[in-house]
Amino acid sequence: GITLPLEDRWVLTAEEYNHVETARTQYNSSINSIADSYENVIVADMASGLNQLNTSGISYNGGTLYSTFATGGGFSLDGVHPSAQGYAAISNIFIEAVNSGFNANIPTVNIGDYSTIFYE
Repeated sequence: GITLPLEDRWVLTAEEYNHVETARTQYNSSINSIADSYENVIVADMASGLNQLNTSGISYNGGTLYSTFATGGGFSLDGVHPSAQGYAAISNIFIEAVNSGFNANIPTVNIGDYSTIFYE
């Protein structure tokens, strides 16, 4: 992408992005609707958790986890897969959903107990 721009087949256009967002919204709506029709099914709101990671960050004792590439700690260096701390944050989203939905008391994990990426 430095010498020549990436071809259209490698990136989403604004129109393609809008199609993806529409489909995502419809899938999430369907999932929530189906889950609501069952008494013992809950949904963990990953979109809100990832939005928090992307905006204000997810605080834990010892720091704040962000989505910023390489320095935010939430994602591995491929920029797609979570780091160990990112997976810990995801685990906490699931745990909080279970605790809320089933009136449970499962302790969340300490994100700081897990590694993130290191670079020099």
